[in-house]
Amino acid sequence: MGNINTTKLTWEEIKDIANRLDEVVGNNFYDAMYGTIHDRPGDEEVLVSDEDIMLIKEQLKRIL
Repeated sequence: MGNINTTKLTWEEIKDIANRLDEVVGNNFYDAMYGTIHDRPGDEEVLVSDEDIMLIKEQLKRIL
């Protein structure tokens, strides 16, 4: 395998990557959340509170 060069991203590239990631997370946020809730035992429908959504987003910020 050849050498891999390291490159410095431009500010525009950084913003573009961040915007794409934001779109990916936004498009999949509720699917991920309800996919996890769906694994709970029982058939009841649930509504996730705004407080829990904010806690999920805060946890995601810590991970990133």
